[in-house]
Amino acid sequence: MLGEGGVFAGIDLDGLLVPITLAQIPRHWALLWAIDFGINHPFAAVLLGHDRDTDCVTVLHEIRMRNALPLQHADAMKRIAPDVRVAYPRDGDSREKASGVPLVRSYRDQGLRMLPEHAQFSDGSISTETGVMQIIERMTSDRLKIASHCHQIMEEARSYHRRDGLIVKLGDDLLSALRVGIMALRKAETAAAGDSIYYDGFARRRDQPTHRGPIDPWTGRPPVPRY
Repeated sequence: MLGEGGVFAGIDLDGLLVPITLAQIPRHWALLWAIDFGINHPFAAVLLGHDRDTDCVTVLHEIRMRNALPLQHADAMKRIAPDVRVAYPRDGDSREKASGVPLVRSYRDQGLRMLPEHAQFSDGSISTETGVMQIIERMTSDRLKIASHCHQIMEEARSYHRRDGLIVKLGDDLLSALRVGIMALRKAETAAAGDSIYYDGFARRRDQPTHRGPIDPWTGRPPVPRY
């Protein structure tokens, strides 16, 4: 019944874009990082903002890195939102062959606020199809938005497709992270007083003075190093 072709065919993807920068995140939004570890493919992370009043999710920032280590992944995330919880997929609980240590521990050791267990729906399931259907439902009901500077996840969405009725799991790293975030959305939390929501060359609250150094024209923040 699912057929062939684009997963998001018929959806106006450009209509999902909103001109929001990290500096403009409303204080009442609940925030959550969601990652896809990048085993045999690029690491990906998305920062999600959830407006619980409207049940709208906004992809606020994206990170996709190839051939990098957990140290570098964590550094890129902490430069944006060091105090935000991080949702991760089930394979994070698998033990690395070399060390025998769960993969998620490598990220906890770098200071990220990893959730205590892998992302799952409230009933304990982790179905990919359920996650994709929830993303589609949000897209079609105006409850999913994407910051206009997040070009890479838009590229993935345009090429996301099925073959023989099954989703082709290639070039979907950021979308996989988004699906993880949708599964764990109830774990998002609003910022506590004094929490660092974004990075400006140093961690600070949003009510402190603005950064006076170089600014990325897309994000409105200082440039993030690329590895």
